Amino acid sequence: MQSIRSAPFRLTVVTAIVLSAVAVAGLARAAGGSPAHPARPAGQAGHRVQAGPALLPAGHSWTGTLITGDVVHVTTVRGRPPLVSITPSKRSRATFIKFVTSRGGIEVVPLDVAPLVGRVLDPALFNVTTLIQNGDDDAHRSSLPLIVQGHPSGLAALPTLVRGFDLSSIGAVAAAEPRRAAARVGGALAAMASAVARAGRISPQVTGGMGYVWLDRTIRVADAVPARVLADIVAHRAVLDHNLVQIGAPVAWRAGDTGAGVKVAVLDTGVDGTFPDLRGQIAAERNL
Repeated sequence: MQSIRSAPFRLTVVTAIVLSAVAVAGLARAAGGSPAHPARPAGQAGHRVQAGPALLPAGHSWTGTLITGDVVHVTTVRGRPPLVSITPSKRSRATFIKFVTSRGGIEVVPLDVAPLVGRVLDPALFNVTTLIQNGDDDAHRSSLPLIVQGHPSGLAALPTLVRGFDLSSIGAVAAAEPRRAAARVGGALAAMASAVARAGRISPQVTGGMGYVWLDRTIRVADAVPARVLADIVAHRAVLDHNLVQIGAPVAWRAGDTGAGVKVAVLDTGVDGTFPDLRGQIAAERNL
């Protein structure tokens, strides 16, 4: 444990270099919480360390501000775990748990909000590697993109957030946390976590109506589509309808999946048999 004292606050950092599974939800349990929120979004990176390439390129530095206003500085060195330091926001007492894996996985969790992690706050908000990969470091964004769920909107508990689009299908709104407001949000979350610890449970009365806060991640096509598929998309974009390019039809055609000899049944309200693409191609039809 490393303790640094300086006015007007004290910073304590507990650092762990881990080579096995690490669960941030365990911090919530240790601080009086319960297991992680069951609605954790699909595709979120887990906390198990696996053999493989470094998660962040070597020889780079980043600075990122957490939702709590605490600032994390990261420098990567080839062949070594990343170097991580923390500048806390102006809360009177700041204690952090910092996990750093050999591949460059970095998580920094302020203990004064730990009871909310996995129950009200998306653990990805404290996964510094994810924030950097998502382009949410301070050099690339002036605000942190969020999805806030709650009733009536969940934003009343954190009034400094900037409201965005309504996401009525999940009872949430898109929101942004300006960097300049992050320290105030951190104070509000710390007070909420303290109230949760005293109450021993999560409730709208304790959270001010806020249900859950996710990191609003950026989805990049290049992350999910192989390079050869992207090459086909670029090559055919000028001559094909965009929908065929979008679903990767050129790749299927090149693999021999042309649809030749396949019979297609259309169950619909009806078709125009005189349409050029259908004329002479309909084997049978029946009105039900």
